[in-house]
Amino acid sequence: MVRNGRLWLVAALTLACNKAPPAEMTAAPLPAPVVPVAAPLPAGVSATGAVPDHPALQQAPAAPSGQLPPGHPPLGGNGPAAGMAEAAAALPDGPTFTVPAGWQEVPPRPMLYKVYLLPKEAGQSDAAELTVSFLGAGLPLDMNVTRWCGQFQLAAGATCESAAKQSPVAGTPHPTALVEIVGAFLGSMGAAPDAAPKAGWKMAAVAVATPTRTWYFKMVGPQAAVERWQAEAVQMAKTVN
Repeated sequence: MVRNGRLWLVAALTLACNKAPPAEMTAAPLPAPVVPVAAPLPAGVSATGAVPDHPALQQAPAAPSGQLPPGHPPLGGNGPAAGMAEAAAALPDGPTFTVPAGWQEVPPRPMLYKVYLLPKEAGQSDAAELTVSFLGAGLPLDMNVTRWCGQFQLAAGATCESAAKQSPVAGTPHPTALVEIVGAFLGSMGAAPDAAPKAGWKMAAVAVATPTRTWYFKMVGPQAAVERWQAEAVQMAKTVN
């Protein structure tokens, strides 16, 4: 009896092993995921990772040594700073004004729109200079006044508030103010740090606040020269439209 039971169990196991597996176990394996690539990377990629021939990573052709890439604005003779000055001088919406006779226009320095040298006064070794520059609209005048005061060695006990004389200019289409500072001039941005102070100098700056930008007509030089031409500088600034 036991032997017959064992034979029956062996037969049942044999049938189970020979039975076909479920359909889900015989399905084809899932394909490996495919990641789309726009274009294959070419051979010979440089050590820096540049692939100029790859359509998805096109780069501007390298310019020969000492030259700018195509479309780059010119830098001028004195590097990037000169290029900035050239760009400013070429502004199509710059103000127009009548320049007094005898004023000599010279190439603008960085961040300046125009620069003029004024005739020297009798007995003066230095000529006064008038620069035309601009900043965005809405900037308070006091920010520039504080900076201008820092360019002067003021009289003993004087502060910027007491030394900088501000007065409105009437008869202009835009809010206009005149700022006057007298003292020993230390130099503006870009001046030699060890330059000796120039005693008896004056700054007369006219600020014109147009809706898009504020224009500055700033004259600096020996006090006699600045006062000789100050009215003409104010008149120039009044023509800004």
